[in-house]
Parts: sequence; structure tokens; C-alpha cells
Amino acid sequence: MEKTLESSEILHLPDEVIWLLEEGLFGYLGTSSKDRIPHVTPVIFIFDGRYIWFFTSKITKKLRNIKENIRVSFLIDVRDPSNLHNNKAVLIHGTVKTISILYAIFHLKYLLKIKRIFHQRYPKYMNAYKTERAKISKRWRTKIFIHRILLRLTIEKFVYMKESRPNTVE
Repeated sequence: MEKTLESSEILHLPDEVIWLLEEGLFGYLGTSSKDRIPHVTPVIFIFDGRYIWFFTSKITKKLRNIKENIRVSFLIDVRDPSNLHNNKAVLIHGTVKTISILYAIFHLKYLLKIKRIFHQRYPKYMNAYKTERAKISKRWRTKIFIHRILLRLTIEKFVYMKESRPNTVE
């Protein structure tokens, strides 16, 4: 199923897509440079009912690519290794906004809610960033706007896939 979304429709995603956005633990962000060289990287993310939010280091290839080209793809893929017919995925196409300090000041209350959701959804990761700070490289430290940037993905189009079927090779 493929669908292009208008901004007013974005909250009316199919239940299967919302399930993947809320239950999928990792997303795979696809970016490309101005020279159209692709780059895919896993990220932890949250979905707030309207946008997909994720962090990245200020020194990553994905952020350099996003600065050159805000159009991205985002894949959430949930696999059942015991049953090939129980696989689900959503491929999202959209644009990414880098959250600036000025935006954060004007939306502080909402961004604190986003932070709480990250902590609820990924307590192990969030606690590890605090307790193992000395072991974490600078690129992964959580100092927002110093080492890391918050990004917001606006969903424009998506493709939902389910029930992979085995292929017969002859």
C-alpha cells in the first residue's frame, strides 16, 4: 500500500503503520549527498503522532547529507525469524528539519515532552549515556546543541509492507 500524505492527513495513518512507528525500536535513515551518494544508518526514534524525531551527532555523514539534501527515506522493519509471513515494514519518504536553538527556546515545553518520551522508550540507552559518559566518544555524547542535534522528520509519503512471501527459484 502506497500513499502520499497532505499535512492535514498526517494523523490518519493506518493502524499497521502507527503500530510500527510506536513499536519498532530502530529506524534506518537513508540520506544522500548533493552528489546523490546514498548513506543509510540506524537510529533510535520516537513518533509523536505527527512527526518522527531522532538525534544525531553534529559530526556525522547523515547530518552533512541532510544539510545538503533534506529529502530522506526512513525504514522501520520488524522481522519475525520464526515466521517469514509475519514480517512488517514501513518505508517513509519525507523531509527533515534540524532543530535550532531558537526553535527549541520557542518550543521548550513540547521538546521536554519529546525528551521524556525518549527516556520512556529507550531507558537503557538514555541511562547508559549518563552512567558511561567517560566511555562514550564525543560524537555520541548527549549534550544537545553541543555534540548532538535533534531532527524532525515530516512524513510525506509511505509504503507499508507485510507478510513477506517466500520466492521459488527455478
